[in-house]
Amino acid sequence: MDAPGAAVVAGVSASRPDLLLLGHGLQKLVPARYSRPVLRASGPRPPLRPFEQLGIRPGPLAMALAALSEIAGGFAFGAGLLTPSWPS
Repeated sequence: MDAPGAAVVAGVSASRPDLLLLGHGLQKLVPARYSRPVLRASGPRPPLRPFEQLGIRPGPLAMALAALSEIAGGFAFGAGLLTPSWPS
């Protein structure tokens, strides 16, 4: 973890799965040139390869839906929409 603040982000992400899921989705959508070093985004091109190797067509649509699902899931989990509000 050579990026500034990466250890802090890794620690927060380990204790906050919502941030981890949200960041994972953002890595797929944010172009590398606009990414901060902590995010280490690669842009939309590298995540396309696994979808295309599995035969999922169209690859760009599947990748975009996966990334948006991860972002929405991370936000919903962090907002408490995916956690029970009643006592167990």
